[in-house]
Amino acid sequence: MNRTHHLKKVMPSIIEAANYSPPVEILVLDYNSTDDIDEYMASLRSVQLAEGNDITYLKYSKNKYYHMAHARNMVSLAARGKYLVETCVEVYLGKHFFSNIREEINRSKYKWLRFYGKKPSGIYAGIIVIEKEEFIEAGGYDERFELYGPEDRELNSRLERRGIKSRTINSTYLHPYTSSDEEKTKNYRLKLTKRQMVEKMIPYYEESVKNKALEVNRGVKWGQH
Repeated sequence: MNRTHHLKKVMPSIIEAANYSPPVEILVLDYNSTDDIDEYMASLRSVQLAEGNDITYLKYSKNKYYHMAHARNMVSLAARGKYLVETCVEVYLGKHFFSNIREEINRSKYKWLRFYGKKPSGIYAGIIVIEKEEFIEAGGYDERFELYGPEDRELNSRLERRGIKSRTINSTYLHPYTSSDEEKTKNYRLKLTKRQMVEKMIPYYEESVKNKALEVNRGVKWGQH
């Protein structure tokens, strides 16, 4: 939401990686943005894509504020492929990233991969690759994670408890960069610092671990437009 200036940075790397190893569907969600995302996405219509590749542009305007887990779930449910690659506007992809995913899946039949790359700050950031069917059966991201917080960490812990075969990879094809905490938090409902948001969301993660949750969002229509 309102981070098209960051999308412009990473999208060329995503397209290059997709064109090197098609087919790949690239999904972009406009979560009620007020910046120039429409103009930028229109400009991508002239970009040459490899056969089988596609850029899908989704729009959502019902929420005034950004909702992390809901946004991630919407895109994941809309995806047409067998596997989901959960990335964001703060990660550049190396040219061989998607081909590396295919190699790992085809060689070992993994349904879940965790790729990590090192930021200039020294902190590691990651991308989750998960079979869509497994993602749905687990209930997706817990939509109680309204703010910036450990929604990906909770999903990882839940997938582990479900016994899904996985592998963690320190990838040379993943290049995260660091944006300001203000950029990360400016579009949420509550005007809190990043640390305050995480502290507010942590109890949901702890509850999930304590209860050994295998599925979330029960009884609700999650990831809906």
